[in-house]
Amino acid sequence: MHALARGAAPNIGEAQAACERIVRDAGRAAEVIAEMRAFLSRTAARREVFMLQAVIDEAVARAQPLAQRAQVTLRADHGETPAARILGRRNSMRQALTHLLENAVEACGATTPREVRLRLLGPHRGEMVVEVEDTGAGFPPEFSERMFEPLFSTKPGRLGMGLAVSRSVIEEQGGRLLAQRVGERTRFIATLPLDEGAA
Repeated sequence: MHALARGAAPNIGEAQAACERIVRDAGRAAEVIAEMRAFLSRTAARREVFMLQAVIDEAVARAQPLAQRAQVTLRADHGETPAARILGRRNSMRQALTHLLENAVEACGATTPREVRLRLLGPHRGEMVVEVEDTGAGFPPEFSERMFEPLFSTKPGRLGMGLAVSRSVIEEQGGRLLAQRVGERTRFIATLPLDEGAA
């Protein structure tokens, strides 16, 4: 603004970068509001039986643009699992899995290789397991539970709601979500009960 007032030639690159920051910050604010609403309002959506594999595919598709921009390889392995059916809130589950994938993509940082892998395992004792593992630098052991606390984040500029929302959604549907160190890597493990009417 001072440069413009003095009649100097405007710095187009600087102005463009500022506009991009404004757009990015506005998008992040909208994301935070959406996460807060999802975290505080858990009764709006009705429960239904849905195919877990289909929701996983949708979550991977949603996380793929972020992975491509970050130059992270995102892989999903359904293995030889049958068509697992879950009773719960489909959209909430898709949001929870998308958060886990995007969190894993961001955690890769500048490591090599840069990869996020999702695995679907089971059924075992009436449950399915979804594992999301990244090749990032891992997390301090004392953060294994704190990272699920609302408003706790190790990433600058982030509110720290994504993992809290994911755990809340998964627990609401009778499941469990925990974080595990695998060497220097991070693995999130979501355990979900099958629909009782599933074959």
